[in-house]
Amino acid sequence: MTQQLDLIVVLPAYKESLTIAQAVNRLRGVLSAAQLTFQINVVLDGPDPAIVQALVSVSDPRVLQFQLPKNLGKGAALRHGAQFGDSRYIAFLDADLDIHPEAVITGFDSLETESLGRVGVAYGCKLHPKSKVTYPFIRRILSSQYRRLIRILFRMDIEDTQTGVKVFRTQALRSVLTKSVENRFLFDIETFKLLADNGWNATPIPVVLDYQFSSTIGVISVAQMVAQTIRLRIRMSLNTK
Repeated sequence: MTQQLDLIVVLPAYKESLTIAQAVNRLRGVLSAAQLTFQINVVLDGPDPAIVQALVSVSDPRVLQFQLPKNLGKGAALRHGAQFGDSRYIAFLDADLDIHPEAVITGFDSLETESLGRVGVAYGCKLHPKSKVTYPFIRRILSSQYRRLIRILFRMDIEDTQTGVKVFRTQALRSVLTKSVENRFLFDIETFKLLADNGWNATPIPVVLDYQFSSTIGVISVAQMVAQTIRLRIRMSLNTK
């Protein structure tokens, strides 16, 4: 009988051939230093020969590759990768090197020490007093307003839904994934709401985050995000009736 692992980490990857090997190796180092038994599920969000080639240098049976048939979105990749393996906890981590993987250990330890076992997820939070964040000013403003919208619409006590590191109790996560249908950025909000509706609590953890992006967010993109978020709330409200 195979022994249950401590942790599975799901890394969704899309057009990240330049950083994926470094991200996996850095994560391996952190998990090994913590003396955890682990598996890393790298999920390609659509065919990507460049990422496959980049991962050739990572020779470790604990690192598995999965591939979606086409680009469906980070949420779809995370949901897919969370299905494979037997572990007490499952973590989601962005593969772009923005977030230091030490946050995964912080989340793991947080859930391990939670005595009642009703905290289903420890989530990375840019607002945590111990977080160290390098983040463009305009994105800070937009994130602040979006968090306010989430609180109003979903009435969840979640300070930050979108930071790309989360650690779940496997039981909690897999109990709601069968009800999840969102494939892109709304996957995070949907998952938090499904967990809350099933009686699971959430706790924030600090992150070390250094955003590397150079893109800007336009007015149209912001309007689309807001509209999609409102539609998600309406859909979930209808599904509970």
